[in-house]
Amino acid sequence: MFDGTIHKSDYPLLLHRMREDGLSYTLTFGGVEWYISSISEHGNYKVLPSAIRKAWGINQSTWRKFVDWLVEVRE
Repeated sequence: MFDGTIHKSDYPLLLHRMREDGLSYTLTFGGVEWYISSISEHGNYKVLPSAIRKAWGINQSTWRKFVDWLVEVRE
């Protein structure tokens, strides 16, 4: 999907692909909380950002920039 570098212009596509995989997020006073949809319709399960980063191969610096972008655009 990406050549190893994720640029700011790629963030909308990254978010779209994450949503296709069942990930969603909520902005809270404490930051961003991530969830994954349950296959069996039992609700959503909270996911640690480190697990998402690992699964998507995103380094910590890029992740911080991506989350900052999410807060900025509130998409």
